[in-house]
Amino acid sequence: MRRRLRRVYVALALMMATVGLFLIAMLSPVLSTTTDFSIYNSGWNGTSDLAVSTYELGNFAPTLATLASGTDVTIVHLSLQELDLNPTTDTLMILGPSRAFSTSDGDVVRNFVTKGGVVVLADDFGTGNGLLEMIGSKSRFSGKLLMDLSFDRRPEFSVCFNFADDPLTVDLSRILLNHPSSITVDAPNASVIAESSIASWLDSDGDSARDVGEPKGPFPIIVKERVGTGTLILLSDPSALINGMVTQLDNGILASNLVSVACDHRTSVFFDENHRAYFDPVAATTQITGELSFINKMHLLGVAFVLLLWVSTDLMDRAFLQILGLYRRFRRAILRLFGSRHPEVESRPAKTPEQLLREVSDKHPEWRLGLLRHVIAERERHSGYIKKVGERAQSEDAYVHHEAID
Repeated sequence: MRRRLRRVYVALALMMATVGLFLIAMLSPVLSTTTDFSIYNSGWNGTSDLAVSTYELGNFAPTLATLASGTDVTIVHLSLQELDLNPTTDTLMILGPSRAFSTSDGDVVRNFVTKGGVVVLADDFGTGNGLLEMIGSKSRFSGKLLMDLSFDRRPEFSVCFNFADDPLTVDLSRILLNHPSSITVDAPNASVIAESSIASWLDSDGDSARDVGEPKGPFPIIVKERVGTGTLILLSDPSALINGMVTQLDNGILASNLVSVACDHRTSVFFDENHRAYFDPVAATTQITGELSFINKMHLLGVAFVLLLWVSTDLMDRAFLQILGLYRRFRRAILRLFGSRHPEVESRPAKTPEQLLREVSDKHPEWRLGLLRHVIAERERHSGYIKKVGERAQSEDAYVHHEAID
């Protein structure tokens, strides 16, 4: 009984430790999506690396909220109206927007930038033009594909190497673009920071060929414009900042410079995720401490389950004995089939009752040895009596059978 209780205590301790480990893992939420340009997308087409850089500098400002309804928790993106934007201390980054901006969105951004805020807008095919018009900017995205004879693999992958002297271009020599557009500049308070080569053109008809009459380069790629007392930074290719592109040429340096400018003399950087067409929702998952993989989690559960069976039941002992018995039967069958070259093992002499009593006493010291001897003696006496009665009955049956024959 005591041994069984000890096993139960050990089993409970193991169960509590296993449950506690997975509860700790569930307290580490991980947000993920596969949507293009999202900061919650850690894949090649996301911008999670850019957001992590601002977080490491202590400037990342969350733009998510959770709505609880009973046992359900919904993750929502805060609109621009719901963000606590401070023009003197904050930066707003809008990367690859795919949903149109409303009039109220334009009012918020215009009020923010004209009073000293910093806005970074990375767009390519014109979704951000409505916002530029509402905030009073004179610059526009052309919405046409920029192609260049200075390219990597295909003209759609333009290589930009013309840079002006600016904090955004420190240590830059070449950056790789991925299906970029261009920027039209029509304001004296705007300056071109980077532009394509003279061998570039805008593919107006979409045939990927340089046709007569199509606009020729160079074209602005990165532009800074003063809007009120604030700064507007435009980039005509948000793909240059995604995780899969920051390792190409000097794109990583460009991303680092952009983060430095966004965080310079600023306390918070907000990423607008509300103007994005999500093909899948931002999902909340759990991740175990130490980046433990799913397979290792299953291994851990398996080991815990086996230990639980071993300490709380005798199933493991019985299974081991069954396997050992099968092995012995298989071995004897093989020896009978092929013959054994080893001499037969001499049978061990049978143990005396006193030897058996001593072994039982060693295993169960709480049992009284004298009482065991008395039980065995009574059993032998009872067996002897039964044997005599049986022999007497057999002799009487034999006598009756003999008389009947006579």
